Amino acid sequence: MNDKQRRLIDYFSKLPEPAPPRSAVSSEGIEESFFESLPPPPTPSTPSAESVKTMLETGTAPGDQPVTEREVEVAVSATEKALKDEEMSFEEQDILEALVLPGKRPVLDIVDGDFSTPPAGWEWLADYRQLIRAALPSVGRIDIPELQTAPYGGTGFFVGDGLLMTNRHVARIFVQGVGAGPKYLTFLADRTAFFDSQYEVGDDPGPGAPSERFEVIEAKLVHPHWDTAILKVKPVDGTQLPQPLKLARQMPPGFGSGAMINVAVIGYPMLDSRNNIPEQMNIFRSIFGRKRMMPGYMTGFGDVKTKWDAMLHATTHDASTLGGNSGSAVIDLTTGLVLSLHFGGVYLKANYGVPTWELALDSKVTDLGLNFTDFPGVTVATGSGTPPVWTRTWDTVTPLVGEENIPVAPARVSGAAPAATLLPVAPDWFERISDVELLEAMRRDRVQTERLIRETLLPKEADDLIGDLQRGLQPVTSTTTEEGIFDFLVGGDKVDPSLPEIIFLHGIMGGHLAAYGGLGGRIWLSPLAFAAGGVASRLTLGSDGLQDLTPDQILYPDGPIRLVYEKPARKWRMQGFIVHEFSFDWRKPVTNAAERLHLFIESLHLERPAKKFALVGHSMGGCVSAVYAASHPEWSSRISQAIFMGAPLRGSFAPIEAFLGTYSILPRAALVDFKNNLGQYVAFARSLPGLIDLLPDPETFPSAAPLYERATWPKESAPAQVWLDQSRQMKRVFTTSPILETARLIVTPNVPTVGEVGVVNGKLAPGRRNLPGDGTVPTRSAAGVQARAIYRSTSEHGTLPREDTVIKAVRDLLKDGTCDLPPLTDAVINNVTPIEESITEAIEEATAADLSLRMRTGIFTQRDADFLLRADDALPGPVGTLISDGM
Repeated sequence: MNDKQRRLIDYFSKLPEPAPPRSAVSSEGIEESFFESLPPPPTPSTPSAESVKTMLETGTAPGDQPVTEREVEVAVSATEKALKDEEMSFEEQDILEALVLPGKRPVLDIVDGDFSTPPAGWEWLADYRQLIRAALPSVGRIDIPELQTAPYGGTGFFVGDGLLMTNRHVARIFVQGVGAGPKYLTFLADRTAFFDSQYEVGDDPGPGAPSERFEVIEAKLVHPHWDTAILKVKPVDGTQLPQPLKLARQMPPGFGSGAMINVAVIGYPMLDSRNNIPEQMNIFRSIFGRKRMMPGYMTGFGDVKTKWDAMLHATTHDASTLGGNSGSAVIDLTTGLVLSLHFGGVYLKANYGVPTWELALDSKVTDLGLNFTDFPGVTVATGSGTPPVWTRTWDTVTPLVGEENIPVAPARVSGAAPAATLLPVAPDWFERISDVELLEAMRRDRVQTERLIRETLLPKEADDLIGDLQRGLQPVTSTTTEEGIFDFLVGGDKVDPSLPEIIFLHGIMGGHLAAYGGLGGRIWLSPLAFAAGGVASRLTLGSDGLQDLTPDQILYPDGPIRLVYEKPARKWRMQGFIVHEFSFDWRKPVTNAAERLHLFIESLHLERPAKKFALVGHSMGGCVSAVYAASHPEWSSRISQAIFMGAPLRGSFAPIEAFLGTYSILPRAALVDFKNNLGQYVAFARSLPGLIDLLPDPETFPSAAPLYERATWPKESAPAQVWLDQSRQMKRVFTTSPILETARLIVTPNVPTVGEVGVVNGKLAPGRRNLPGDGTVPTRSAAGVQARAIYRSTSEHGTLPREDTVIKAVRDLLKDGTCDLPPLTDAVINNVTPIEESITEAIEEATAADLSLRMRTGIFTQRDADFLLRADDALPGPVGTLISDGM
């Protein structure tokens, strides 16, 4: 039984059935007597094969999709096996995950201030229609207009007079600091926030009426322990504030000792890349970012680690929530009280919330005047007992003290103290800061900020970034200033609405991967992870090529590597483009990333139906774009242009090098990893379907044809035949995708590149690095397709995105359709004349030891990132013995 099946079985066996239908209860209002009129709450039962059969046959599958007799039969079998903790077939596993589990927790649309008709098994929700309708105006979306990479920050709800409650991780998008009051909190420069109670299903993409919008004017509290923030708002047009929801002052009677509480989560679910994407499509019917109600049960408690290293003893619930639900209210349907503040979840485990009764023990929270209420018939003792241990976290917060004589951006909060943006001098500080935060740091301490930038970036890149930041500090002198104001970075006045919005995709190994839960934190690319060791082991996938091999770990995409991709995104924004940086898990099949891209684009389209988008992909990002367009015909109504930089559309020989241990990224990583050796890094590479998808096209590279038969490979490095078959199919998709009709390709032909398979004594061996290409992708691969235009660059593969001429070419092509790069001729594309191999230096262990030390105590620099990520240099010397020693 694989790990995924084990999680499915464990989750399903503990999942309560919907409660039985109940007789309707009529009520004209929401008075206290309403609760007394309700019958006892329904009691859920345990799942059964019969209940699953009934659910599917009565049309309550996700989206009311019809199911076949075969699917019902398999679902019943899967249910019986799951309840007996028996191993399932792959078909049973898929049916259980795709049909049965989504149907257990429905998602109801909010339209015109009411929720849609509940499905079978959930009819009893109609009893509480008045209660839920009364709560809806108090729940809304928190929009950050300047946040162009996402439509909104999260959900919030009224809890006091003009007071909103949301998550700390939502507030930190526009609020700086931790604590309570203006001494500790201030707004980030050039960001505003609004609360909007509309955005219902079927609404126009824009905000609601002015009477339904509220401006966030002050950050009252950002909690140092709980994922909680309190914000002050005022109506945009002076209309009356909605009634605050009531917060439970005590734990529900019987909760924590086995009782399950009927709850409704109200919020704005958004596409969540960490979870099963097809399942999200089914459950949410491809509608994201709109107001929904998600019923379920609050089931108990669970310990979960947050991004700021606090272990929270949180409530758990099983409603169908997604990323945009951060900040949602979890409402008890028997009393109308908010029981917890939803803040996250782990797929097939639990969703988590901040218990309101815990917040009621914190005087910093209660002093704000939140609407805490006792359970009926229950009062809480005051002035007794020992404060919880977590209240001591208030002793660790420090005020935001501005340094003398350093200009600061004007605060939007009256009386707020100027905040000092102290850059975190952590090894990976540059990867964790935004350009907007860098600008703020320059305002407060230009000397120290410049020093840190110069210590981190290569000299040319540091000069460029500092120059842009300095220009951003200058006052606006003319509305026609081309690059004289830095609000390009956040979508300010200089955004050109006539330009397509860029969706920027990184290449393989070019995006961060992070874990959440107990094993939280970035794994790739993180100097702290290398310092701890075991990076290869934690990156390795299981035999299905989808699940992490490390038990209880799930990695998710966590943004592009800024040391590689920050510069082009910044430059394009400063030229008036909105840039959405799309990150994906490059380990997994390209088809998975393409499906994530589809949902990402559909979400953007939902918010911007009149906008056109341009796909700009580096390396594997171009392949992901090609598969997306080939799989989704609606791409042509969304995407107006595409530009690929060094995309291996006909494959690359890098996967072969990786499987043999000569792909230079792997030995370099092994030298700085405290625990994993080269053999373990090779094993990691062999587990990646995403890498196998990039094998060379046998039609272009005939010597690669035997690679698609598993018997050709050495036994210890042979990929699964299913992945080899998929890789062959991917070449057809890459090279025939309809997006090529509008794509411009930027290709480098002058760097020695591996372009053939080597065979020594009948066994695979590293090929010679002497054919035209960019050091990683042969010219015939990146340019050997029918595209709209192909242009010539001189940069090697890893530095293509940050090369000035390439950045400018992308800008010009998207703006004017022309660029300064010369066209790449057919003669150059088809040239196979060997290039003299460059002399390469050996990877010295002293260099790696120096980098390893800096990962523990210093700054992870751009030079370090290039050392680890650039694969254009051949690895000298025999490596096979190292592989054998490590296997």
